[in-house]
Amino acid sequence: MSDIFYDFRPEMSNSHLDQLERSLPGIKGNDYVTVILEKEDAHEADSIMRILSQNGFRIQSKGALATEFAITAKRLMH
Repeated sequence: MSDIFYDFRPEMSNSHLDQLERSLPGIKGNDYVTVILEKEDAHEADSIMRILSQNGFRIQSKGALATEFAITAKRLMH
């Protein structure tokens, strides 16, 4: 089991979303994925959660942490 972190700070861009989408197929079922954004970019969370969901991940938690916004997800096991 691994924890995979994506840090999309200081400013999230479309290339960050592309990077996330390209990397998800190689992530195993026991691995957790955490995406960190600036709290000001929390409005971008829907795009990230949509990509995770479309790639077979279930959101475990999301929310603000001090100056950050974090999303944690795990692959759904079939």
